[in-house]
Amino acid sequence: MPEAVGLYTAKDSVTGLLSEPAFRSHTAAFISQMEMPGSHCLIVLNIGNFKAINSRHGYMRGDECLRTMGEVLRSIFPDAILGRLYADHFCGIVRNERIEQAIAAIHSHMAWHYERTSLGIIAGVYVLDNPAVSEKQAIDRALFACRSVKDRFGVHLRYFDDELAQKLSREGYVLNSLEDAIAANELEVYYQPIVRVISGKICGVEALVRWRSPLHGMLSPATFIPTLESSRFIHKLDAFVVNTACDEFHRIRDLVPTASVSVNLSRLDFELCDIFEIVDSAVRRNGMDSSDLDIEITESAFSSDFTLVREGIERFRRAGYKIWMDDFGSGYSSLSALTAVPFDTVKIDMSLIRDIDKNPATRTVLSQVIGMVKRLGAHTLTEGVETERQLEFLRSVGCEKAQGYLFSRPAPIDEILELVQTGGIEAETDAESGYFSDIGRVSLAGGLADAMAASDMLIAGTVPLAVVEVDRGRVRVISQNRPFGGFLAALGVHYFEDLMSDDRELGSVLRDRFLHTALEAKTEQSDRAVEFNFGGELCALSVRHVAQANHLDAYLVRAVNLTRLDSADSWDNQVTVRSFVYSLFERIDVIDLATGEFDNIRFTSEIDKNPFSRGKVSMAIQVISEGYVHPDERQLFAAFFELKTMRRRLRSNGGIISLIFRIRLRMKGYRWVRVVITPIIASGDQRVVACFKVVGAPNAQGVSSIVGGLATTSLVDAVLFATETKVFWKDDHRRFLGANRAFIDYYGFGSVRDLIGNTDEDMGWHSDPGPFKLDEERVLEGECIHDAHGFCLAHGQERAIVANKMPVYQGGRIVGLLGYFSDITDRV
Repeated sequence: MPEAVGLYTAKDSVTGLLSEPAFRSHTAAFISQMEMPGSHCLIVLNIGNFKAINSRHGYMRGDECLRTMGEVLRSIFPDAILGRLYADHFCGIVRNERIEQAIAAIHSHMAWHYERTSLGIIAGVYVLDNPAVSEKQAIDRALFACRSVKDRFGVHLRYFDDELAQKLSREGYVLNSLEDAIAANELEVYYQPIVRVISGKICGVEALVRWRSPLHGMLSPATFIPTLESSRFIHKLDAFVVNTACDEFHRIRDLVPTASVSVNLSRLDFELCDIFEIVDSAVRRNGMDSSDLDIEITESAFSSDFTLVREGIERFRRAGYKIWMDDFGSGYSSLSALTAVPFDTVKIDMSLIRDIDKNPATRTVLSQVIGMVKRLGAHTLTEGVETERQLEFLRSVGCEKAQGYLFSRPAPIDEILELVQTGGIEAETDAESGYFSDIGRVSLAGGLADAMAASDMLIAGTVPLAVVEVDRGRVRVISQNRPFGGFLAALGVHYFEDLMSDDRELGSVLRDRFLHTALEAKTEQSDRAVEFNFGGELCALSVRHVAQANHLDAYLVRAVNLTRLDSADSWDNQVTVRSFVYSLFERIDVIDLATGEFDNIRFTSEIDKNPFSRGKVSMAIQVISEGYVHPDERQLFAAFFELKTMRRRLRSNGGIISLIFRIRLRMKGYRWVRVVITPIIASGDQRVVACFKVVGAPNAQGVSSIVGGLATTSLVDAVLFATETKVFWKDDHRRFLGANRAFIDYYGFGSVRDLIGNTDEDMGWHSDPGPFKLDEERVLEGECIHDAHGFCLAHGQERAIVANKMPVYQGGRIVGLLGYFSDITDRV
């Protein structure tokens, strides 16, 4: 008896309130002796953000907070039975009067005491109106009501009502009936298709679970999954889904040959069972490969210490399973998790796609997320897609896969298979899977320009980009970004294919030139460019081969409207000229002779890869010499790039030095390359430009990527000086405005002043000037002339040449022409 009395009166050591056992004893006695049901209620209170005090200030300060809470409760409820339930949870039996005001007063007191910690009070209330209810039921109901308002902003109090009673009943049913429900087939695995955005074809499924209860009807996953999580029974449910999905997998694979099935695993699975053994055993038992099953880990698994989860993920990865992050963007731990675990696919939460039509900022965030994920080397999948507009947006930013009600609700396997069999959704083939996966590496969303050098990803900024497919001579766009649509709109067309329509003048010519350039890009495995004039607008397309499947080829196309880039006062300083000049070489580097450093400003070479983009010249030359240069020329190559003697050699050779050597190119063995070095005039002789050209390789004509902001007039002059191609430019009356050194030397003039202001007829160097004049008049009307053959007089001899000419625009009108030619006398 004394022991029972002691238990009844035991105090909590920190607060001086009743201990949990003592409070339970008081509650049981109060209910059994209750004279007026409903006159009192049992409340449970929780201190919100209490952990912040312990973590920031230590447990002594935490205990002080608990004592303060006890004192506040005594002052608010002086006649109540009060106790500390556990941790930061308090309880009391109080009069059922002015409860809301009392809770608000407690909240105000604690907020005032700890205003810098943002403490808050939430409470659950159960009215003691039924003597048949046990003390355990009463406390559990008040506690359940308290938990129901956790994380609900602005809500501090909830009464236990009929709605919560039904919810508590369902949760109790879930906890007590899970294993029986599995045995009775009340649980069923549903599947939701995963669709390739670019094609609309099914390429996988996600396994989900539904519970059809004879007592409660169809239970929502939002009801039973959190309950099983909080009660630590979730691993039993996940094991059931894994085993069922593996058992049914071959039925799906028979109709969708590329399909894999993804299953969701909880953080607790890694703690409560050997989840790897459960998964791997199911896979092996059904004759599956590890690549057939994808493991989804929700981002909430990384909200706290996830050492155990990371170790489990690595075990799956070593066995060949692909790891997906689920619900990216729904919480706060996503970014840190992306840096800690190399995910194969990132599933973007539906919250980011839902509001793209209402909130423009959402579009920006989503496009940047997709670009970021691709730069990390992961695939992208957006869930919750419900409208065609959402799907079109995902296509425009390069998202690879999607799932949502637009394609299908989660459904039993028989319904999904019927959907495929009846053509409601088309299945992806094996050939298409690899093809679309390669295309998926391309991001049409925002990205850093140096991402290409940092990884093998194909990333773009806000430039006009499209993925263009060529199918046995037919050209079509399969995805494009908004800037590309703007590029087309500026030309007065809606579709890229319209540019090449047979109904348009020169449409078939442009199509043939594009196809030729595309084939060249594919064959050479490097960027190629084609320029064209459309309605008075001079444009260029840079083409890169990205994927192939049977008779299909996909290309990343970058579009530039050169006419709209002119901003300089003098047309020969325009971007058009700079871009054209840079395109004469496969690689261009700027070298600082004082520091021995270099910067690569252009790289489209066919060499295996660009080993350096900047750094010490000596280190780069050593690596290139030993890894790429032919053994017979290595010593000569190293001597040519000796910086100590370079300034002297340049001065003694008229400001230019060159070398021809052999270098190993991708899949082509050794090829001859010419490198020319000349000073950048504006820098004196401190900086020089080194220009590399594959001898005999076709030049990419058009706009190329210039990195680092080095596109200055002085640099253009240096490159023009270095090239052996004869380059000239004229005004809109065909009078010479300038020419490069190779042009001047070819005709034997002393300087460019000897030809400025003159026409070809004035110079008298064409035995038949008529064709040249007609060509240039066509150029001044907006046409581009390619590979025009003719003859000229140079040094008293008739020489065979082939010329290319294009218009130059300023302010939307043609102000002159740019041309270059090569001597082909020896070949003729």
